[in-house]
Amino acid sequence: ETQLSTELDRSIVVHLVQVEENRAASGQRIFDLLVTDVPKETVSIESFLFCALSLLLTFACATNLTSSEVLQRLGAVIAPGLQMPVIPLFCLLAVGELARFLAARSVGVTTKPPIFLPSPQIGILGALSGIQTPCPSRAAALMVALAAPVTMAAGSLLCLAAAATSTFSGDEWQALHKLPQMHMPLWPLELLGSSFHPLAWAGAHGLIMSCLALLPHSPDGQAVWSCLHGRSFTKRLSNITLFAYPMIAILFMSAQNTDLQMLPLLWTFFLINFSPPQTDRPPLEELSEVPLAGRLVGYLALAIAAMGALPVPLSSLV
Repeated sequence: ETQLSTELDRSIVVHLVQVEENRAASGQRIFDLLVTDVPKETVSIESFLFCALSLLLTFACATNLTSSEVLQRLGAVIAPGLQMPVIPLFCLLAVGELARFLAARSVGVTTKPPIFLPSPQIGILGALSGIQTPCPSRAAALMVALAAPVTMAAGSLLCLAAAATSTFSGDEWQALHKLPQMHMPLWPLELLGSSFHPLAWAGAHGLIMSCLALLPHSPDGQAVWSCLHGRSFTKRLSNITLFAYPMIAILFMSAQNTDLQMLPLLWTFFLINFSPPQTDRPPLEELSEVPLAGRLVGYLALAIAAMGALPVPLSSLV
């Protein structure tokens, strides 16, 4: 790498990548060298400003979900005058992004500031993030990609457990009531019933954000699939699910519940316009395989995410 950098008179990084097309044809593992410019380890001011702007917009959307007439007309799922558990939801996001940062830091990788995503239906859709510098291996890339969704899912389960063991007291934590629409935009929210603890809503909402993050066309989902099945397969799968996901919502849409399709369409819009690429800069080496335990965890997380993020009403699954 040093000699090649001297010959080219520029700072470069050499990746040992697997040639996936030749492997499929010959059945053997063939590798090649990919030369890229040294990535910047410092994050630009524009990225931080865009992160702050998206955070403010998402916070405003979540806090005004029950009071804004515009958001109510756009299909807000919480009726006016009721309480939205904003703080627990943002705590789940913060813990998830902290886990991503720590996982990346442990393998010497720099992350990009997250882009927070507002939703006129449920207030918060989640956050999109990526890596600034390449991971050293596929196993490291898998760990970094799973860190935020898995941590957020674990925190969501704790919220559900806390809601199941606590009771309502006073007006600070009041019960949330089911919206006047026929179906929730994602079926896990329908499991909560007509009246439930705010922490139960935060737990179900957090699980949905975790599942959305691991869809094949989402940044973290792309990274996991790439570690398990290669970049070429991941790109084809991502292109298919990018358009198939909102189409599923349209197919299950009913005349009485036209807002059902808005959340998948909004998620697709954010991915097309703001999603950081995950397959353009592969790990530094793809020679080592992901350990069996890591593969099992990855497949399990992907399977749960595919089921949890299905944009269909609960009545279509039972």
